[in-house]
Amino acid sequence: MTISNMSLRRGIKALLFFYASLAYSAQITDLLKSSDVVVIGAPTSFTNRADGTLINLSIIQWLSPASSGTPASVQVLATLLPSEQHSVIPAAPEKSVPGIWFLKSQSDGTYTPQSVNRVLNFFIAADRGACPGSLTYPPDAPLTDKIALELACAASKESGPPGAFSGSMVAATYGLGISQRVHDAFMYLAQLPGSRQKAIGIACLIGAKDLMGLALLEQHVQELTDYELQVIVGTTILSWRNTDPIAIGSLGRIVTGSRGTGAFLKYAGVALREIHTADTLPYLRLLLDNPDRNARKDAIGGFVSFIMGYPVHTPENHLTMEFMKASPTPYSTDTAWRQFAISADPSDAQLQAAVTFWKQWLNSHPELPQ
Repeated sequence: MTISNMSLRRGIKALLFFYASLAYSAQITDLLKSSDVVVIGAPTSFTNRADGTLINLSIIQWLSPASSGTPASVQVLATLLPSEQHSVIPAAPEKSVPGIWFLKSQSDGTYTPQSVNRVLNFFIAADRGACPGSLTYPPDAPLTDKIALELACAASKESGPPGAFSGSMVAATYGLGISQRVHDAFMYLAQLPGSRQKAIGIACLIGAKDLMGLALLEQHVQELTDYELQVIVGTTILSWRNTDPIAIGSLGRIVTGSRGTGAFLKYAGVALREIHTADTLPYLRLLLDNPDRNARKDAIGGFVSFIMGYPVHTPENHLTMEFMKASPTPYSTDTAWRQFAISADPSDAQLQAAVTFWKQWLNSHPELPQ
C-alpha cells in the first residue's frame, strides 16, 4: 500500500468515526446558543393546531430569567417536519415528568422548544427537593452549572430499565466547560452504590476528558452491566484522545480484559488507534490476538500510524486536516512494514500475515514499551 493510499484510508475512516461521535452529542452549549430561556417545567395540557401542538408548560423553576418577570406557566408551540412525525410530542399530561426545557421566544408571546434529540424536546429532571446536598447549587451559579447539576440530580434517581435518558444525559455534557462544582457532581454519581449512577458519573467524567474517569472505570468495570458499559460508557470512549500514560494503561487493560467486547471493544480500539503513542503499543499488540476482525485491523492501523508519525487525531486538528500530515519516525526507514499496512478489506490470509508481522516487529524493538 502506498503512503498516499494509507493517508486517504486514514482520512476516510477518521471522518466516519468523527461524525459518528458527534451523532451522540446534543451539547448543552449548542442548545444555549439557540435558546432564550431555560426552565424546569412539566406539561399540563396539549392543544393540537394546524401549525403544531400548543403545550401549556407549568414552570417549576426558571434556570435563566424570563424576558419579562417569571410567569407560572408559558405556552410552547412544538412543531414537527413531515419527516419527523415519529419524534416525540411530550407524554400525556397525566404521565408528564419534570423536564429541562430550552426555549426560544417568539413575537406572539409563545416559545418554541429546542429539541435535545430526535426523541425528546427536553431532558428529564428530578422532582424539586429530591436532590442530595452534593448536587445543589447557589442561585448565582453559572447557567451551565445549574443544568449539569439538575441532570446529575435526575441521574442520581434513575433506576428504571435502560432507556434514552442515560445516553442523552451523558451526551448533553459533551463540550461543557466543566467547573469544580460539576466535576464534584460527576464524582458523586460515580461513587454511588447503584451501577447505573456509577456508569453515568464515569461516562460524564470521561466525556469531560477527566483522567479520573478512566481510573474509576477500571476500578468499577466489573460492577457495570453490559448495557451500562457498552452504551452509557462505551460511546464516550470513542472521543478519548488523552496521551497520559496512566490513562492509556487503564484503557488498554480494560479493553484487553474480559469486559473488552462489543461496542466497548470497537470504541476503545478506535481510541487506541487514533492515539497511537508508544504507550499504546503493548495494548495494540494484545488486540492483534483478539477474535474480533475489526479490533485486529484497528491494532494494525495503530502500529502504522505510530511509524508514520501521524498526530493524535483530535476534533481540533480534524477541522484543519492536520491529523493527516505524517512526520515519519526513524522506524519508517525499513520499508518492509509497508506491505503489511493492509487494505480496507484484506483477505483472511493478508490479515493474518499482517498480524504475524506486527507482533514480530514489536518484539524486534525492545526499546519500545512491550
